[in-house]
Amino acid sequence: MRREDFTILDVGCGGGRTLSKLATAATQGKVYGIDYSKESVAVTKRMNARWLEMGRVEVRQASVSHLPFQDGMFDLVTAVENVPFPTGSYCRDDLSSKVFVDRQPRQF
Repeated sequence: MRREDFTILDVGCGGGRTLSKLATAATQGKVYGIDYSKESVAVTKRMNARWLEMGRVEVRQASVSHLPFQDGMFDLVTAVENVPFPTGSYCRDDLSSKVFVDRQPRQF
């Protein structure tokens, strides 16, 4: 599988910049973003409106502790510039326990 075909998850998509870059790289794939913050999800959706309209990006409000996806769905999982959410509901232990969503290790 080529990286252009990857199905990618960006955990803690924040303002959506990484999501946009991933969508540009995965020209034949699909990129999903999740963030615990309702406000961040709204910003990400605004920044990625074109990708959303094309069906190349999907953004959801969700916690890494309760990922709304099937096991093995993703070729790549990213978490760029993430810090714990103030409520303490997002932490490094959550992310490491959810690595199973990635199909197998690959270099992007």
